[in-house]
Amino acid sequence: MQVWRGSTAQSRQRRGIITIEVLAVMPCLLIFAVSLAEFSMALRLNHKVAFSSRFGAKLASEQPRFGTTSLATCNQSQTVDNLKARIDRWLVGSNLTPSAAVLLEHNACGVDAPLQLQSAAGVQIDDLQELPALPVAQPELNVAYVRVTVWLPVVGNVPNALKTFGLDWQGALLRHSTVFRLESDNAFPEPVISVMEDSLPEGVTVAAVSQDSGAAQFQVGLHRSGRTTLTMTAAASHDRETPRQQLKYRWTSTGRSVGNANGREFRMVLDRPTNGSRQLLQVGLDVTDDCGCSSRLEIPVEVLAGDDLPLTPIPETGN
Repeated sequence: MQVWRGSTAQSRQRRGIITIEVLAVMPCLLIFAVSLAEFSMALRLNHKVAFSSRFGAKLASEQPRFGTTSLATCNQSQTVDNLKARIDRWLVGSNLTPSAAVLLEHNACGVDAPLQLQSAAGVQIDDLQELPALPVAQPELNVAYVRVTVWLPVVGNVPNALKTFGLDWQGALLRHSTVFRLESDNAFPEPVISVMEDSLPEGVTVAAVSQDSGAAQFQVGLHRSGRTTLTMTAAASHDRETPRQQLKYRWTSTGRSVGNANGREFRMVLDRPTNGSRQLLQVGLDVTDDCGCSSRLEIPVEVLAGDDLPLTPIPETGN
């Protein structure tokens, strides 16, 4: 009877080869596992940065165009609870580090500081020029846009475990931008038509009949015959975003006028009514701000003989 037995030397050799193969493959498997975990964390971080920029854009789009805290100041470092601070608070609440930088851009007409960048100490942002232009604004339709860009450091949020193998995250920043339409509208101008008592020519009396939205409706009494020039002013007209000296004026009238119809003052030619008759004129004023937004005001002006005029004080509507 024969019994076949394997060679002990051959078995040991086979086990040695397997051990060597495992030792050779193990570093590759380890690198693959660490890479998989690290890039998964980086992908999750990328989504968080995208959401933080969307969160910031939503906050910026709700800012008013004027005031102590407004679109012009909301990402300034001196502003309490500014945009970067609010974004950083959200990031820290999501177990991430504060942002490296937050940039707010806008193209709202009549609003200062169209570019507001806040960076953490020692952070240099070199890719601003890579950002595309904002969508074109349409001021006359109250269409404007804001964009918020957030930069977040990778190191501190993702382990830098592959540095030894040549993949170093040190100094790397993830960036995301979000564009929203600005929700706050440009304020329309508020036209005011008034007559200054000290500018009235001799023989003319003006009385206020009523007060409507800051503009008086006037009765003009002429105590002399012939033609008289009455000067009306829009000096009290104002706008929240545009200084008075930059407003544009356009006057219209159902009566005769002289001089410039596009200035702050408007001159009307009046004839004294006879036989107790009265003349009713309509004066209109269009005021347009720098953004192309325009408001119109129309008031009646009643012309009659001076003896028929019930005198009442003129409201102080001018400057």
